[in-house]
Formats: sequence, C-alpha cells, structure tokens
Amino acid sequence: DFRVNNDTTGNTCYNPAVLLLPDNSGMISWQDQRNGYYNIFGQSIRSNGNITGSNFKVSTNFAQNWEYSPEMVAYGDSILVVYQYGWAQWLTVDGTRLGNSFYFSRLHSAYTVDVAIKDTFMYVVGRKYVAGGQRIVMGKYTFSGDLIGDTVYVDDGSAGAVVHPRIATSKNGSIVVVWYDNRDGDYNIYAQMLDGNLNRIGTNFLVNGDTTDLQDSPSIAMDTTGNFVIVWADYRNANKDIYGKRFDPNGNPIGSEFLINDDGSSYYQNYPDVSMDESGNFIVVWTDARNGTYYIYCQLYDSNGNPVGSNFKVSSNTGSEYQYSPSVYTNGTRFIVSWEDARDDRSIYYRVFNSDGTPITSDIKANDCTATINQYYPSVDMNPSGYSVVAWEDLRGSYNSIYYSIYDQVGNTIVDNAFIRDGYYPDVKVFEDSSFIVAFSSASDYYKHIVYYLFKDTGIDSGYAEDNTSNLRQGPKVAIMPSGKFAIVWYDSRDDGYYKIYAQAFDENANPIGNNVLINDDGLSISHYAPDIAVSPDGKYIIVWYDQRYSRTEIFGQFLDSTGTLIGGNFLISDSSRHVYKYSPTVEYLPSGKFFVVWHDTYIYGQLVDSSGSLVDTNFLIGYPTGTSYEPNVDVSPSGDAIVVWREFENGQYDIYARHYSPDFTPDTIVKINNAIEGDNDLQRRPSVGVNNDILFFAWEDAKWYHGYDIAAKIVDWNYMGVEERNIIHKNNLKLLTPIATDLIEIEYTVSIPTTVKISISDIAGRQVKVLNEKISSSLTGRLSISASEIKPGIYFITMDTGEEQLSRKVILVK
Repeated sequence: DFRVNNDTTGNTCYNPAVLLLPDNSGMISWQDQRNGYYNIFGQSIRSNGNITGSNFKVSTNFAQNWEYSPEMVAYGDSILVVYQYGWAQWLTVDGTRLGNSFYFSRLHSAYTVDVAIKDTFMYVVGRKYVAGGQRIVMGKYTFSGDLIGDTVYVDDGSAGAVVHPRIATSKNGSIVVVWYDNRDGDYNIYAQMLDGNLNRIGTNFLVNGDTTDLQDSPSIAMDTTGNFVIVWADYRNANKDIYGKRFDPNGNPIGSEFLINDDGSSYYQNYPDVSMDESGNFIVVWTDARNGTYYIYCQLYDSNGNPVGSNFKVSSNTGSEYQYSPSVYTNGTRFIVSWEDARDDRSIYYRVFNSDGTPITSDIKANDCTATINQYYPSVDMNPSGYSVVAWEDLRGSYNSIYYSIYDQVGNTIVDNAFIRDGYYPDVKVFEDSSFIVAFSSASDYYKHIVYYLFKDTGIDSGYAEDNTSNLRQGPKVAIMPSGKFAIVWYDSRDDGYYKIYAQAFDENANPIGNNVLINDDGLSISHYAPDIAVSPDGKYIIVWYDQRYSRTEIFGQFLDSTGTLIGGNFLISDSSRHVYKYSPTVEYLPSGKFFVVWHDTYIYGQLVDSSGSLVDTNFLIGYPTGTSYEPNVDVSPSGDAIVVWREFENGQYDIYARHYSPDFTPDTIVKINNAIEGDNDLQRRPSVGVNNDILFFAWEDAKWYHGYDIAAKIVDWNYMGVEERNIIHKNNLKLLTPIATDLIEIEYTVSIPTTVKISISDIAGRQVKVLNEKISSSLTGRLSISASEIKPGIYFITMDTGEEQLSRKVILVK
C-alpha cells in the first residue's frame, strides 16, 4: 500500500483544554483529526513545562467515533477528561488510561459538556435538545459514571436557545453553572447556583448589566471559599470586548462588572477563559485583534479583583498567524495557557508562566502529527497501455478541491498531486490515447454545477454538463464513448426539489450533443441517487441508479443509443422479492456483449444484463454471505477479466476486498487488498479500481498513516487475485532490509548449499532491469548492497534464483 496524496503540512486540531497538578506536571487535551475523525488526544507535560512522551488517544472508543471539545478536572493525581456527547475517560498524568471510556447516562447526547468535582462526586453539565427546545441539563455521578438520582434542568426553560454551559465548584462553595441564552431577545449571560444534591439555590440570575447588546462565551472559576468570577465576551462597545464580574459565596456581586481588555475598546476580542487559584487570584485569557492579527492576551488579577500589571501577549510569535480558543489553568504557583494556532494551519501550542506572569517556557507545539487534512472519494481508471489516473477530493485548500496523480504501467509517477479546482465527488476515465476526463460537482457555489475537465495533449477543455442554472446537482459519473466522445450522468434537483437522474452526451471536441436527458421515467416525487454509466463499443450505453419507487430502494436501469436517445423505459435490475434496501450501483461493459451491474444491500450482489435490457439469469452473490458490505466498484480489462472491489466488515474490522471474474465469468476466491498495517482507525473505505490486461490499480480511503484520511493505493498483477497461498517449506531465505529504498537496496540471504545465485531486479510488468551473479562458497548466509541509482522510482521485485528455488520480495524505490 502506498500514499497517493503528498500533503506534508496542515493540521486540524481544535479546542484545547489545560490542567496543572500541584507538582507542576500537567496535561493538554484537544480534538484532533489525524485518524480521519475527530478524536480527543492528549499530551503530558513535565514539571519543568516541557513535553514528555508522545501524543496519545484519550478514549478507548473506536477511532470512528466523533469526539469534540474536551474539558479536564483533577482528583488527586488522576485526571478526568470529558467531551461532547457525555463521554469521559480517567487518566494518570502520564496518559495511562484508568479503565475504559464511559458515558454519563441521561447526558449521552449532550453538547459542550463540562465537569466539576466536589467531595467524591462528579457534577456534569451539558446542553441538550429536548422536547420543546434546548435545555441546560446537569447530573451528579459517582467516579465510575453512575448517575445518582436523576438529572435536572438548570435553566428555567424560558429561552429558545441556551448555549455554552460552564460549571465551577470548590470544597466549601456551592455549585455554579453559567451559560448564555436568548430569553431577552438577544443573548445575555445567566447563571444558577445549586447545592450538592442539585437543588437550585434561588433562580436563574442575569450576570451582565448591559442587556441591549449581545453577550456570549462565558467562563467561570471559583476559589476554595466559594467566591467566584465570571468572564464573557460583550458587544456593548461596538467592538467585542471582554468583561468580568465577581461574586461572593452566596451569589452576591462583589463590585460592578469590569472591562478586562485595556485597548480602549478599539479592537475585537473574543473567546475568554478564566482560572482562579485557591486564594482567589485569577487569570483571564482571550483572543485579541489589537495587533492587526489575532493573538492570545492575558490579564492577572489579585484576590480583591485588582489588575496586576496590564494586558500582555501570551505567545512569543510575531508572525501573522491567527490564534484562537485559549484555555488557562493555574495551580497557584504557575499557570499554563494553550491555544489554537494557525502555524501549520491549525495546531495546538502552549506556554507555561510563573504566577507573576514571567514565562518559564517558550511557545511549545503540543500536537506531534502533521498533514492531518482529509482526502476523500478516490476514483481510478487505466487505459490498455497502463496509463493510470487517480482523482480525489482534497481538503487541503480553502474549499473541498479536486486533485489528480498520473502513473505509468510500472507505478512510476508521471504527474504528482495536481490541483484542478474546487469540487466534490470526482470520477475519472482515461482514453486509449492517454487523454482523460474528470467530472465532479462544484464546491464554492455548493453543488450548482456538474463540472468536467478534459485533459488532452493539445490542452485542457472544461465546462458544465447541465443546461440550466437551478438547484443542486451531485454525484457525476463519466463514460468514454467511441471516437473520443463521452457522456456524464448525475442526480439533479431542478424539477421539484427531488433528485432525478440526468445525462448529457458530448462529441470528441466536448460540444454537447443535444440537451440534458431525464433518465428516470417514474414521474414520482421521490429522489433518485448514485447513477453510474457504461458504454458498449457501438456507443449504446446503460445508466443504473437506485430509487424508492417500490417502497424499498431498488436498482434500476435505462438504455440509450449512441445519440443519447432513450431505448424503451426504466427496468428493474435488483430482485425486489429480497426485502432489503439496495444502494450504490456500479456498472461496466463486458466484451461478451453483456453489462455487469454490481450493488450492495447487506452483501455485495451482481447481475448480468444483455444488450437488449434482459436480465441474464438472476441476481448473484459476489461477496461474503456474512458481515456487512458497502461501496462496490467494478472494472473490466480489454480481454474481459472483471474485478469487483468493496468495503467489508469481516473479522471485527472494515477492510477492502476484491473478487476476480475470468472472461468466461468463472469467479476466483475473495482476496483482501489492503495490508495488515493499521492505525487507531481501521476503517478503510470507498475503494475504486482500474485495470488493463496486465495490472490492477486499487485506491481507497485509509487513515493508517495518522494524516487523517489519505488516498491509499496498491498496484498488483492479475496473479494477485485468486491465488491461494500454500504452506511451503523454503530451503533458502531472502530478506529485504530496505523495503523502501533510494539509491541502495540491501538484502540478506541464506542458502542451503554453496552455489552461485542469480539476483535480479524486475519492474511490476516482469521486465528485468538489473541482474547480478553472487558466488556463495563457504558461508551460507550473507548480505548484499545493490546500487539502484540508475533505476527510476517505482515498484520493483528482487528475485533470488538458486537453481532449485526462486524467492522474490517487493521493494519501492523513491528518489
């Protein structure tokens, strides 16, 4: 397996939370997309402020779960991390998990979860959607996550929207929850005090004094006696400012609210956070635009609410990179600030200070992974000479964009990661002369166009497939027709808001042949999805898709002649007596004159259709009759070998599987395509395949490299498919010491008798590019370094021939 996309920068790390223990060791946690999904990751910090060890995944949940917005609290020398949807994980300060992740009952679907510990109980608050709107919900839990009593509503239910609840408590204080809501017409900051049994103390009270402008993003902190401070972002001065207000243990205001940023309200400030030590000294941090870009600023206060010094910039960075979403924590002797930083797109940085604000460390990057931008929806095609193009959707730019790479027959890169434009869901087809076409939905205007780019030696032609300007259109597929013509099919909501299947044929100069053609003929107000198209040598083509005209989704087809005229009507391809939903049809033409249609329901099924539209026999099973299967793709070689590839849940995880059908349609065994190397996320998905008579090119989405979802690929010959491995006892051994090499390939060998062995290097097509003869006299074991400086990059095989046995190992040459 190799990685197709070559991005080396760009991170997707957000929402840091920080914590320091009394011995000054600590932890940072954040949400991180290195596994393709947002997971909560953590980093331990030594007492000197520096990183110790590597980043670690916090939860024991599958990496395919979405995890957001962590918050942390300490109990003794253990740390509890909570995050969105009501999940939690106990850790030691070095990141060792204490048991498994658990969720708080009745808070399982809560957003912006926060936690505080009082005595030996956890108090957890979050925002939930309930009947009648949004509410702030709170529960009291044991340390193992068991609910004590029932959850309660903290807000009084008078607001349509309640947002961003935060909680604070202390040994001698009450429990206070703060949030912002719109009960007064615009957003204001409200709070509620509760006792340890979740009984309200008084009613919801308004925190901010100004009620004519918007206030949001509150944060709260409390000292050991129960005094607390609330800070928030406030629009009363036109530019958003940071305000604060102090309260005594009974909830009475201590003085009036106060402006925290000292820039004269001339610039934009947002995202405040506050931390207070046991004695009542507190620290406020926020994002601030006073320098022409967004930096993190800080202000220290003593226990009487007096500012200590003036606002100061937290980061030592003087560049223009934005900084957002700071988090602060003080243990009384030191404090730590962490934030999102646009250096390398979006990373997590932190800095540790003494309590008087003098820095102990410089800016330190917490996340140790880069290039975590996702890539999606690979499409691969190959012409008879082995010229292969992979296209995919890539998030490394401002919009979802379309990239492509080109490879030759032996896997050498011809074009590497070329950008086309913004777009979604690409499909690619390669002409015999190595021209190729990529079709996709536009992204910057949200699916308004079906775009095509036709790449020829003479230049690039591009345009739109649709002939009107209304509504959304998605999921294009393209097919090559005789004489350089091509056709595109997609689903389109232009008529009544429901998706219908449309197609457009083009001549060899990319001129439209006629107008868009409506393919489905049911006339119903239902949506139709996921079309695919295949063309016979005489230009007749079939379009397949799924829709719900028969209650359950079924697979339908429609034939058109070479002029784009409908032949007959829609016909049912899937067996409607199998009472399951069918999805994701794909189709290719077979040299035998039939069309091979494949789809998934619970498993992967297929059907042959002759050129008259008649079904040949019945639907047949392609994949395993166990587990669950998704996302099939099919391709056929010029000689008639067909390959079906799909995603399958088998043996406890999702992998990419394929099955070969010979020209007489005899099936081979099912073969797993992706190799055994896995990251945290073992979900490989959305495979695509392109073939000729010699090789097969597979591509799929894979997060094994910890760079988010990447486009993984594998090139094999047809012997890879359906060859059952036998248990062979080898007399000799060949070990490759450099499976990925540059200019020098190193091997280690063992032979059974003294002899002369032939060692050769061959390309993926079997052509020898280098041959060595190594005489082995007395020692039967040796090492050999082979110069490969004159060999082009690509995939090769090292073969050792002893006369009685041949052994081969694959090597990838990179330059």
